[in-house]
Parts: sequence; C-alpha cells; structure tokens
Amino acid sequence: MTISSHHHLREGDRVALTALQTAARMGAKDLVWFPSASFPCHEPVIDLMKSGAVHHIEGSMNGPLGDYCSHGNMRGLGVLRSHGGRWQAVQDGEVHIDIAVIAALPPISSQCRRLAWQVGLRIAGFALADSVYADRVIAVTDNLVPFPCIPWQIQGNNVDYVVQVDSIGDPSMIVSGTTQITRSPDRLRISELVARFCATVASCVTGSPFRPELAASPWLSWTISRA
Repeated sequence: MTISSHHHLREGDRVALTALQTAARMGAKDLVWFPSASFPCHEPVIDLMKSGAVHHIEGSMNGPLGDYCSHGNMRGLGVLRSHGGRWQAVQDGEVHIDIAVIAALPPISSQCRRLAWQVGLRIAGFALADSVYADRVIAVTDNLVPFPCIPWQIQGNNVDYVVQVDSIGDPSMIVSGTTQITRSPDRLRISELVARFCATVASCVTGSPFRPELAASPWLSWTISRA
C-alpha cells in the first residue's frame, strides 16, 4: 500500500507522521511512503521502518532519514524525483497511490466541496495530482469553515474524507533549511538582478502568483514587493 503526503509545512509538518503512525497502530505493514519531500521532523519514520510498518520511501530523504537510508538500512529502494517527475510518475501510473493524505491550511469547506490552502510563497499545488489519481483522498485541517471555501484548488468531488484535528503543524517552521534567506553573495546578487528585471519590465503585478526558487526566495519576494 502506498500512502502519499506533502511538504507544505516543511519542518513544521505533523500530518504525514501522524498518518503513518496511525496506520502502524492499525497493523499495517510494508507501507510505501510517497512524500513530495521529507524533513528532520519526520525522523520517527525510522522507527516505523525498523518495525516493518514502512517498507521504503519514494521521495526526498533529508536529515536523519537521509542518513539512515544512505547507510543501507532501508529495506526497499529509495526513489528521488523532481516535483514535475513526481507528478508524471503518478499520472503515468508508475506510482499508484492508495491513500493521499493532504494537509490543508485554512480554510477548508465543511461541506467538502472545495479545498484550498496557501502556504509560504505560493499556493501549494504538490497535492493536486494525488487528489486526482489516488484511490482515496483524506484532507486534514485544523480550520473548518462554512461553504463555500474561497479560494479553492482541489475540487471537493476528489476528496473522500475531511478530518479535523487540533493542529496540522507549526507554520513558523516553513522557513527552515533552504527556505531561509541565503548568505551566498552570488545568489543574493542573482536575486537582486532578477528583482530589478521584474520591476523594470513590470512583469509582476499585485496579486499575481510568484514562485522563485528556494534559498533566495524570501529576500527576492520582499525586494520585488518594494520595487
């Protein structure tokens, strides 16, 4: 069985680990975890691999998970994909998702008709393919709102269950690792030039989506907003 999850909350995520631990308590064995990324906060997954609940991970393995897998301790073969490659693998049937567990930041409709979230620097679209192709889709939220939920990204008819919890994680930990402002002079210089270019050609308007790469992105977004 393959369970997918997503890294919208990065180091502050609590949903993916809770889902895997719940499956383990229910007696699940040899699960394939299919995250868009994992972080040091997911270190307890090591215990799930040791106990046999999780067989292997197909997704980036950072921090303690990366160290554990790099030393040959994971039973299965780890597979790393780009975000686009992950989407294609799901779309083309290379990976079949049995259960997609989607952490939905506020707001989410109580009637399960519309699901939306906005995380960090962009509307988080990593879970869109999972919502379309997974056998079962579970949306997990800590902020349920009346219908309609606006804005929305995932259609409600692609969501099978909505689970409300006290907290899906710590949003303050989104800014961690590569999302911290870089100290590299070269990257800062590149960001400055890109910001000046965008301001000069007026390619960025208020309210438009903007997705820079990580590391320099917080500084670049701030610079463009002031330009």
